[in-house]
Amino acid sequence: MDIMHQRHVMFKDMRAHVPAKLWQLFTLGYWSLSCERVMSIRGNTRTILGDAVEAKSKAYRLLENTHLRDVLPTLLPYLRLITNRSIVAVDFSHFGQFQVLMFAVQTQNGRAIPVFFKILTYPIEKDSQNLFVIEAIESFVSLVGFRPKLVFDRGFACPAIIKHLAERGHIFYIRVKGGKHVTVEGDEKSQQARSVARNDVRVTVYNFHLRLVTSDDPKNGNEPWYIITNDKRSQRTTVIQHYYFRFEIEEFFKDAKWLQGVEHTHFKKIESITTLLWFVLIGWWFFVQIFPELLPFPLKHPHDRISFVRQVFETMQRYKNTLFLSVLGVRV
Repeated sequence: MDIMHQRHVMFKDMRAHVPAKLWQLFTLGYWSLSCERVMSIRGNTRTILGDAVEAKSKAYRLLENTHLRDVLPTLLPYLRLITNRSIVAVDFSHFGQFQVLMFAVQTQNGRAIPVFFKILTYPIEKDSQNLFVIEAIESFVSLVGFRPKLVFDRGFACPAIIKHLAERGHIFYIRVKGGKHVTVEGDEKSQQARSVARNDVRVTVYNFHLRLVTSDDPKNGNEPWYIITNDKRSQRTTVIQHYYFRFEIEEFFKDAKWLQGVEHTHFKKIESITTLLWFVLIGWWFFVQIFPELLPFPLKHPHDRISFVRQVFETMQRYKNTLFLSVLGVRV
């Protein structure tokens, strides 16, 4: 399989949905930033253009073009990476000075696939972060056209967010602290989640009738997970599994920052980091599409296994190096 040919096929498919006047900028961003390790925007641009003066000018135009930033998210629906049956993890992570709220589809294959984000800037007014999260959820729904199931960590367990999710018909799974007070159905007495005797019970919490699912006691001595959800149909083990795979989004953050170098790319403008992250996401959309066509590395020990993202990333680098060495007539 010619992985670079496949990358070009995806480029042509995506460019078909980009306005013609943005083709040049999209082409530059796609080939210099998507699927690549980011040195700097200008540095990556120079690897494509060569001329330092031209690279500086075009890198500036790439980051400043508002229309392009508006178009990039609209490419997602054409790839069918998310459906109304998808489980989507939602979480914050720092990228430099910016706090990014990311939405990523669980794969149960070690890495969640990022599909949408919004950036929060500080300082913020009291309670405005909750409003930001709610507005981001609705922007995401507007983009994809439906309401997939959402999974959150404990930082999102607040009345405003839960009220919004419940009233809008979102199925959600949110971990709460063991000290959170709930009222078990049929019992008027409020008690802490960790004190509830049953591991799957209907409760009233945040003024809503929800379900409290408690995971088994972990062997490391930590508390189990206390998950509140409005999913009344799924088995307890399924609810726990949905939360378990929430950690795939953490692996995306690590790969984006360290494997692709975004951690070391510093921006002062929110517009610049927004453009970069959208092209990083487009690269991940390619990773997940191409991975099924790759032959997996024959490594059986869990500690030796390589994530599908790293496999695709390293396969691309190996292809480039092999091509270069073949031109020189070098055999390794």
